[in-house]
Amino acid sequence: MDRRALVLFDGIPLLRRSSQRLAGIALLLVLNAPAQVVPPVIQQQPEDLTIVEGDGLFFEVWATGTEPLAYQWRKNNVAIPGATDRAYQKDPATVADAGDYTVRVSNAGGAVTSAVARLTVLVPPSILTHPQSRTVVAGSNVTFSVRASGTPPLSYQWSQDGVPIPGATSTNLTILNAQPDDAGDYTVAVSNPACDLGADVAVSLPATLTVNVPPTILDQPDSVEANQGDDVVFSVVADGTDTEACPLTYQWVFKGDYLTGENDAILELLDVYPGQEGEYYVIVSNCAGSVVSSNVFLKVNTPPVFTLHPASRTVWPGSNMIFYARAEGTPPIYYQWYHNDVPIPGATNTNCVVWISGTAQRGRYAVLASNIVDEVWSRDAFLTVKAETVPPTVAIVFPTNHMRWSNSPITVRGIAADNAWVDFVEFADHYEPGGQGFSLATPGFTNLNPYLLIWTNWTATYAPYPGTNRIRAVATDDSANRSATAEVYYFFVVPSAFTLITNGPGSASTNLGNSLEIGRDYTLTAVPGPGAVFTNWTGGYTTNHPTIRFRMISNLVLQMNFRDVQPPTVALTSALPAGALASPFATLGGSATDNWRVEAVRYQINDQPWATAQGTTNWSATVTLIPGTNTLRVYSEDAAGLRSPTNLSTTVVTLALPPPLITNIVRAPGAIHVTFTSVSGLVYQLEFKSSLAETTWTPLPPSVRATNAVTTLSDTNPPVTSRYYRVRSL
Repeated sequence: MDRRALVLFDGIPLLRRSSQRLAGIALLLVLNAPAQVVPPVIQQQPEDLTIVEGDGLFFEVWATGTEPLAYQWRKNNVAIPGATDRAYQKDPATVADAGDYTVRVSNAGGAVTSAVARLTVLVPPSILTHPQSRTVVAGSNVTFSVRASGTPPLSYQWSQDGVPIPGATSTNLTILNAQPDDAGDYTVAVSNPACDLGADVAVSLPATLTVNVPPTILDQPDSVEANQGDDVVFSVVADGTDTEACPLTYQWVFKGDYLTGENDAILELLDVYPGQEGEYYVIVSNCAGSVVSSNVFLKVNTPPVFTLHPASRTVWPGSNMIFYARAEGTPPIYYQWYHNDVPIPGATNTNCVVWISGTAQRGRYAVLASNIVDEVWSRDAFLTVKAETVPPTVAIVFPTNHMRWSNSPITVRGIAADNAWVDFVEFADHYEPGGQGFSLATPGFTNLNPYLLIWTNWTATYAPYPGTNRIRAVATDDSANRSATAEVYYFFVVPSAFTLITNGPGSASTNLGNSLEIGRDYTLTAVPGPGAVFTNWTGGYTTNHPTIRFRMISNLVLQMNFRDVQPPTVALTSALPAGALASPFATLGGSATDNWRVEAVRYQINDQPWATAQGTTNWSATVTLIPGTNTLRVYSEDAAGLRSPTNLSTTVVTLALPPPLITNIVRAPGAIHVTFTSVSGLVYQLEFKSSLAETTWTPLPPSVRATNAVTTLSDTNPPVTSRYYRVRSL
């Protein structure tokens, strides 16, 4: 058996799956038949392959045909040396191995080329340039960048301190307005499709972001006022980055000069003195910037020190004497002069002016100077005064003798004088117990010397008694010399309310006003007006005589009564119209006069009731005329009830008025409504009868005065059957 027959036999599936008996028959047939070659057929094509660079590649093919089969693998149609097996593999593979692979299978019967199998080699991501650490000032913008390589697409994910940052998926990470919370280590993870096949994600080295906050002052230093010798502390509270690499530093400044060694948040000044008074501030700095505090002021108060002490003096009464003193120290410096250890009222200046009125001013004088720090005494100065015996004078200026006055209380004014000093003025009125009591008057300021309080002008206020009052005043000087008594008599008037009421046309001969004096006599005469007569006086006094005399005892009300005897008049200036009229209405007018007051004008048209016209002295009335003769009567009436003669006016008219025309009759539930043409202002009446045979029409109330060209009247109790209606003008 040659080799080809054996191969052919082995290659026939049917015979391989046959029984031994059939196989034997087949063998005999092959051995006796000529040899046949089966060309190659690819049963399983090589498949596309995607690998990561560095991994191994492996392609294989399954083919059938007469052996031997020969294989030749190709890349991009170029034979691969040595690639002559059913499978082709290479480990590790590189990017250069990527391409289109085919295999040619051949034997003695022919050749066949497989389908293309594409090899894709993915390069894992790698970082070419790592992000760099940055140090910025708070509020700045900062950008981290990374440069990476690998098979695209590359994906990026930035993280802060290991926590992914949402949305940070590009090659650059920009942080706007960086703040301390943004500080930390930033990394970026780079991935691509190779990572889906097991390649490692490339992670950058950490880039550290340091955010330094410039200093800010949270609590400014405060100005200080201290006394000389006190300890003073200025302090500032600042915030900002304070690290070893970027510490907060302080520098205190005084009057524009740096204070050597004063580099803490607290500036302590011990035992301060005036040379340290002035403006201070502190500069707070760090690597991110600096800030200057507000200016504060140190005021060093110094105690008063006398540079001039008062000197002792010897003087005569009746003159001014001045002590001088002066102290230096922190202003304001207050002064208070003392006489024999008693404060001198008003003596609060550097100079003390003393009016020498007598021996009362002699003694020891000193001044106490004080300020915010301390108080010190001057040296004592002694004043020697010689005595005087001239008495003062006093006078009452207001009220004057025999003056009449009506206001209470009254303020008495007077003057006093002395060659030295008026010590006080005493005042009395004769209604005090015993009639001799005196009380101190109120002093006034003189305008001769601003340092003296003397009694040149004085006042006293008291409540006077109705009638004659006596007031007295006595002045005493500083040497106890007493003046003669000044005395004044005046009359105090007590006013009382007076009311005069006039009834009727008339007046009083004199206007006494609303307030009269108690105890005084008054006279009034009643004067009647034209057309009037006097009747009587009533009220507090009653008499029929027109002249009345009375004395005011208390509040008084008098009533003056007059009677009107002259009737009014009335005139008709707009007469009744006559002739043919298109309207029954006429507006009349006239005037009325009276010596006192026209109360009303009344009129009557034809037989209508009397009515009141509009107005009085000028009056008007609108009347309704009837065809034929019309008669108008008019009179006026005054406030006393007197009536004028009646004016009479008669005229004849013809009225050309259109008769009412019924335009519509409507039956409604419980009523019949009749609509007709009308003349505005005329009064219309609806009438009915039950049959035409009836001779009398029955009126239906109410009558209505028309206000439009069309009017409706209603029968609110109509019959069930029919009824006849008509409309008539009244």
